[in-house]
Amino acid sequence: MLLCFPSIAIFVACCPDEAAVSADQNGCPEQFLSPRDQCCDSRVLHVILQELGTFTPEEVTRTLPTEGYGQVLSSFVPIFGNYLRDSNALDMLVWRSFTLASLNSALWNVDRVKDKLLLMRTFEDARSLLREAVQSSRQLARAIFRAENYQALVLSHKVYADGERLQGFDPEKIRDTFSPVMERYLSGVRMHDYLVYSVVPELQQVAHPVHRGASNFQGHVESVSLMVVSLG
Repeated sequence: MLLCFPSIAIFVACCPDEAAVSADQNGCPEQFLSPRDQCCDSRVLHVILQELGTFTPEEVTRTLPTEGYGQVLSSFVPIFGNYLRDSNALDMLVWRSFTLASLNSALWNVDRVKDKLLLMRTFEDARSLLREAVQSSRQLARAIFRAENYQALVLSHKVYADGERLQGFDPEKIRDTFSPVMERYLSGVRMHDYLVYSVVPELQQVAHPVHRGASNFQGHVESVSLMVVSLG
């Protein structure tokens, strides 16, 4: 796939900025340490990222046919994060891929929660699904935050490239660059609201009926006790 390296993960591990961390400290397998000088070319990574496009199931399956979609997305997020931290923090294509992979991974997990919601039958199912829904909402919130940071980065990059000032800069100038992320970002915001304001509260009510019932029962007992005192 990547000439000298069999996967994106090994490429990232073996090609950090040596000023930040050495390849062996970064987890590069010993057999891949020697050809680094000939193989660590970001253009090779960019070709793969362009093939992956916006990380839709069709694009990921076409590029990596033997891998599961959810597994690929969940593995890409830390890989791209490590590349930006250790190799090139200003690689705009990797930033775009990092943002899209984060959003798509989070949305994929939300879809799993929605599917399980339809199959929920017991209190234990509700408790388990509640934990998953809370984790999914937190993951989605992080992905949304990354998308907002990416928009600010794209805007700043365009302002600098055009030699203009940020104040008064027309954000429409970054529409073509940001639009693939914007679509997933808007879906993420809608799904986050759905989880936080609908799914999680409903699951909390279903998962903990005993506590709610005990509270109501306690209230009835207190009312009866007061009535006895009044009548005494």
